[in-house]
Amino acid sequence: MRVQVWNCQSVGSPLTIPQLREVNNLFSPSMVFLSETKNRTKYMEKVKNILRFDEMVVVEAMNKAGGMALLWKDEVKILEVLTTAFTIEAHVEDAEVNSDWWFIGIYASCDNQIRKQQWQVIERLKRLWGERWLIAGDFNDIVSNEEKWGGSSRLESSFQDFKQFINGNHLLDIGFVGHPWTWSNNWEQGGDIKQRLDRGLCSYPWSQVYEKIHCTHIASYASDHSILLFDTMMNIGRRKKRFYFDKRWLKRDDIGEVVRSAWENEFNGSRMFQVVMKIKNCRVALLKWRNNFQANSQKDIEQIKNQLSVVQQLQGSTSMGSMGRRRRNRLNKLQREDGTWTESEEAVSTEVAKYYRKLLHSSDVGDLTEGIPHTISDELNGNLMKPVLEEEIKYVIFSMNPDKAAGVDGHLLKSVNHTVITLIPKVLNPTSLKHFRPVSLCTTMYKVIAKILANRLKCVLHSCICKNQSAFIPGRRILDSIMVSHEYLHYLNNKRHGKDGFMAVKLDMSKAYDRVEWSFLEAIMQKMGFHHKWRTWIMECVRSVSYSFNINGEVKEYAAETRKISGMKISRHGPCITHLFFADNSLIFCKANKDQATELMRVLQVYALGSGQLINLDKSSILFSKNVSPHVKHEICQVMGNMQSVTQGKYLGLPMVVARSKQQIFGFVKSNIKQRMSKWNNRFLSSAGKEVMLKSVALTMPTYTMSCFKLPSRLCKDLSSLMSNYWWGEANGKNKIHWCSWRKLTQSKNMGGLGFKDLMAFNAALLGKQVWRLITVPNLLVSQVMKAKYFPSTSTFRCKVPNNAFWLWRSLMGARELVNLGTRRKIGNGMNTNIWEDSWIPGNLNGRVTTTRDMDNGLHKVHELICHKTWNTNLVFKIFNPQDAERILATPISLAGKEDRHFWIYGTDGNYSVSSGYKLQVGHEERKHNRIKKETSTSWEDQTQRLWKDLWELKVKHK
Repeated sequence: MRVQVWNCQSVGSPLTIPQLREVNNLFSPSMVFLSETKNRTKYMEKVKNILRFDEMVVVEAMNKAGGMALLWKDEVKILEVLTTAFTIEAHVEDAEVNSDWWFIGIYASCDNQIRKQQWQVIERLKRLWGERWLIAGDFNDIVSNEEKWGGSSRLESSFQDFKQFINGNHLLDIGFVGHPWTWSNNWEQGGDIKQRLDRGLCSYPWSQVYEKIHCTHIASYASDHSILLFDTMMNIGRRKKRFYFDKRWLKRDDIGEVVRSAWENEFNGSRMFQVVMKIKNCRVALLKWRNNFQANSQKDIEQIKNQLSVVQQLQGSTSMGSMGRRRRNRLNKLQREDGTWTESEEAVSTEVAKYYRKLLHSSDVGDLTEGIPHTISDELNGNLMKPVLEEEIKYVIFSMNPDKAAGVDGHLLKSVNHTVITLIPKVLNPTSLKHFRPVSLCTTMYKVIAKILANRLKCVLHSCICKNQSAFIPGRRILDSIMVSHEYLHYLNNKRHGKDGFMAVKLDMSKAYDRVEWSFLEAIMQKMGFHHKWRTWIMECVRSVSYSFNINGEVKEYAAETRKISGMKISRHGPCITHLFFADNSLIFCKANKDQATELMRVLQVYALGSGQLINLDKSSILFSKNVSPHVKHEICQVMGNMQSVTQGKYLGLPMVVARSKQQIFGFVKSNIKQRMSKWNNRFLSSAGKEVMLKSVALTMPTYTMSCFKLPSRLCKDLSSLMSNYWWGEANGKNKIHWCSWRKLTQSKNMGGLGFKDLMAFNAALLGKQVWRLITVPNLLVSQVMKAKYFPSTSTFRCKVPNNAFWLWRSLMGARELVNLGTRRKIGNGMNTNIWEDSWIPGNLNGRVTTTRDMDNGLHKVHELICHKTWNTNLVFKIFNPQDAERILATPISLAGKEDRHFWIYGTDGNYSVSSGYKLQVGHEERKHNRIKKETSTSWEDQTQRLWKDLWELKVKHK
């Protein structure tokens, strides 16, 4: 059955009838719902006859405004029709699936208050519709800013009513195929706004009946709204079944003997051939064994279905999350490059093959190795090519997930280096292959080889990869790139004066890893000095690969693959940065003028020609400093291939510029968590289950952002409120009573709480990790940038925060006190430790000397107290009081003359950890809270804490 839904904005428009006839001829819908018809029944009768429909129900327009109509053919059996001022409800009997259900066409009000009342009316009416119903039409609302393009962003609170309507009624969004918006104001000269105001929502039981339902957005020339076409009977052919190893089999005692007997069979041939045949033999034996005991017998399935039916009747259907994910991830249709759409799954497979053959096609490359230095010595080459030891293989195997199969179907394929590519959607409703991220699923045998080579290569990456690239290099972090980029972007965004303007170009590499030419890779390795034998190993790995594609659960086999710029300084003594790389994420910094733009494009074109890479100009953008004139901006954008000029954007997943309204800038954190939590239904979860969901999902989602920025306290409170509401649950759309505060729940279990994270304290602990890296790894690019700008002649702990400091630095300085509380200096040669200002004496309260400084002694550094690698006892007793002197003399000194270093007194290995920092911050806040409240612990509280501690130490399951 096909159902057409459309806000036609007046049936009397001269373009409306031709549009309807065109869609009817192409798709032959059995039922059509029209809203905003703006006409009476008499005129609608003419429309029905023109479109050749048999039956119709009309809700007439009021004063030429509004109006709805439902038209259907005799092939559709309608048992009953009900109407309200904003809905038409039809009771449909579908003989093909032997089921009845309700279709509700809706035209919701534009007024927020009226629309809220309409949601309440639907909640009352749904009792008449039973379990299976589909509601579709113009809802005049969206669920997030991700469904809006152009215009100003809406407040998160404005989405609450519509989200509550969807979640409260346990509705599933059917999704769509086609362009993501359904309404546009069609402004051509700027100010263009598009939104997804129209959609289809269904109950979970309805989606179980029509599992193949999909919705297509059809562009309209007669209305601001797109046409929605719902098709319940998508044609899907029978697929070839794949073999899967079921982890539940391990619970059976006899499986070990089945595998052992199959593996012990002997085969002639090479060792690799023997391994292949042994695993295939195991597969055949497992299939025979599985068929004998029938784990999923029909009797067991029917029994479980009956039990589940009882639970669903008591508590309602809740398993919509996985159904929704499967529906969203399903590849039903694709838009071709010429704008047409595939109509069958076979056409989808053909389009995927065509796209990737073109993508992976090899092309001639130029020579780009002129400026590449020789960095790999004979000693490093020797380490790379040494014989592989059993310990290396064991380390690689045991570092993998124990549930991983040896191949895509549990056994090795014909080629060890055969890869199955699974397409993962990058956007909510993908329409073309550009919207999918290809994920390679290689065999375990190949992964062992690749990991051994990768582990060896890690040791030499520092020698051949410059400090501007932060990805994949041990010791470098993605947060380094974020921190450096934000400092430079902050400088650029605030540069209003000066002769030279600057710009930052954010590049998007189109399929960065898929487009690397192997000849380019080999030439680079040769120029760097890698041995011929090592290059042969690497090139064998990349050139011997063959591909197939996993499309909707079926593997499709396909053929093998054949294929001077000025920088920017933000401080006088800081590094001049021309580029920042993290994997394929690129930021280029240079002066904002036509000559620099021309030179940059020349370099990019040479690079693209030589490497096979392609710059995606549509996704790339430029951020200019404020002292660049509009004329120069326009000129540069033209030179750069009409690249878009932006004032805000994201780099590595975080905002590029942090404006004054931190609540709005970081609002996406709350939106993401809220969206994720809205898909959870706690009716089937115990308290232990909800605890796991909150700790493993909700509390980890903001971690990435909080590692770089301090979130506003109000936002942290909002997030805590969301989690608290989920923990205590809701009834009839209202939150249940919170029997204790969230602050109590964030206490450790030994203290009577549940161990949830206090977000503000957790934020400080995460930021403390970055502060620790700045003071302990000074050779990092981020450390050099920050030191040159903020503390060129002092230390992180003693520098002042300037008024023009970026929010990132202010965030780090907010966590400085926490790090300072637990940081001490470990004396090596004493050259870098200040006697009077640093914390270096063990046993003292804050690690500092308690002796009053005599300004006449002239001593500054600890090395002045050392003579021949031992303490100068007489001098120490002369300068310091007896307590300090004894503790100084008890402090060990490095006999090897190593440099002084920082160490963390709350860590077993002397390094800062987020967990120890969090405990310290929570304790610090607790003491501060008690001082304000003038509270002291009582004997009863101490006894209660001991009780909780003893309780959680019992060797029982934590429930």
